[in-house]
Amino acid sequence: MVGLAGLNSIPLFKKYNDVAWAPAFLKESALWLKENSQPGEIVFHTNWDQLGALFFWNPNNYYINGMDPIFMYAYNPSLYWKNHFMFTTDMAHNQTCGKIRCTAEEVEDTTKVLTEDFKAGYVVLRKAQNPKTFFFWVKENKFPLVFENKTEAVFKIPSADDK
Repeated sequence: MVGLAGLNSIPLFKKYNDVAWAPAFLKESALWLKENSQPGEIVFHTNWDQLGALFFWNPNNYYINGMDPIFMYAYNPSLYWKNHFMFTTDMAHNQTCGKIRCTAEEVEDTTKVLTEDFKAGYVVLRKAQNPKTFFFWVKENKFPLVFENKTEAVFKIPSADDK
C-alpha cells in the first residue's frame, strides 16, 4: 500500500516540477543587491511569489510585496491599488493611482509612490512579467538600470538625496 502511494506521487511530482521555479530563480538579482545595497534597504519586487527566492539569496534587505496581495489591501487599500496598477497590470509605467478609478487630479508619479509610499531604494522586475514597464523605464531612463540579465532587471529608485 505504501509503495503504491509513492508510485502515485510520481506524476504529481513531474507536473509540479514542470511549473516550479528553477533553483536559481532571481539569484543573480538578489546577489547583486546583496553586494551593492545597504543592509536593511527596501527592495520593491513586483509580485509576492518572488519573496522566497529574493530572501533566500539575500536576507540582508527588506522586501515589499512579500505576502498575498489581500494583506496589502487589508492594511491599506490605496497602496494595494497603486501596486496593482504599477505592476500587476503592467500598465502604469509613469503614473499610478490609489483607487480603482481615479480622476486626472488623483494620479501620482511612480517615483513619488515608490519613494514616499513604499520607501523603496530598488525595484526588481522580471522582464517577462512586466515587459511594458521594463521597456518604458529603459527607453525613458525613468530609473537607472543597475543590473540586468536575460530574465530580470534591477532599477535604482533615486532618493531625494540623489537629486
